[in-house]
Amino acid sequence: MGIANIIGSILGWGLVVAAIFVVGGYDFSKIWLFIDIPSVFIVIGGSVAACLVGFPLATMLQTHKIVMITFTAKDRDPINVIEQIVSLSEAARREGLLSL
Repeated sequence: MGIANIIGSILGWGLVVAAIFVVGGYDFSKIWLFIDIPSVFIVIGGSVAACLVGFPLATMLQTHKIVMITFTAKDRDPINVIEQIVSLSEAARREGLLSL
């Protein structure tokens, strides 16, 4: 998992908690002022519906795999990536793009 994933997750949840404190202070009985069930249905249901319209069902059923890759992917060595890009560009220059 990259540092950006960790920072983004902590920052996102931190902003949600901060917004709750701004609305209700430290009184957790007012947390219901911040939660609106119809809005949750619209946001989550609308997001899922839009994704189903934009992507095939087979792709949507593999979403959990993509999420797991996001949080478990190993960092790549930049030197190896650069060397691979250079070798591919040299092959494309010598033999044409169809050789790739």
